[in-house]
Amino acid sequence: MSVLETFCTINDLIDEYGSKELAKLSDLDSADNRTTPILNTNLIQRYIEKASEEIISKLKGSYDFPLFEKSAILNDICVVLTMVKLQRRIHVIKQNSSLSFRSQGVNSTLKKLMTGEIKLTEISTVTPSLIKVSTQNYDFTNNSLKVLRKT
Repeated sequence: MSVLETFCTINDLIDEYGSKELAKLSDLDSADNRTTPILNTNLIQRYIEKASEEIISKLKGSYDFPLFEKSAILNDICVVLTMVKLQRRIHVIKQNSSLSFRSQGVNSTLKKLMTGEIKLTEISTVTPSLIKVSTQNYDFTNNSLKVLRKT
C-alpha cells in the first residue's frame, strides 16, 4: 500500500540525524565497515511511508486525511517513527538511548492525539470529498446582466 500523504521528508531526517547516520541505516552493503555507506533514498522513502501509514491508522478516527496543512507535531512523530523503523531493521534499539526516549514520547503524543487530550490545531476537519467546486460558466457581460435585471 502506498501512502499519498507523508508527514516528513528525507531532508527532515537528514536535518535531525545527519546523512552519515541515515546512510549507515539504509545501506546494508556497508554493514561490514569495508565500504563507505551510501544513502539509499528509495529505502528511506519506503520507511517514511510506513511511519506515515502508522500515524494515519492511529489517528483516522479523530482526524480526516489527507490534511490540508502540514503539522509540526506529525512531522516530528514521523521523523522519530521512521528512525525507529530504520534502526530496528538492523539492530535492537538500546533501552536508554535518546531515540528510545523520543520513541516513548512519540507514542505518548499519539495516544493523546487519539483521545483528544491534545489537538492538531493546524488542520481543517473538512474532508476533501465534501468540497465541491462549481464548473458552471457564468456570463457577467452587460447583455446578460440586463436580462437578469428584467426577470
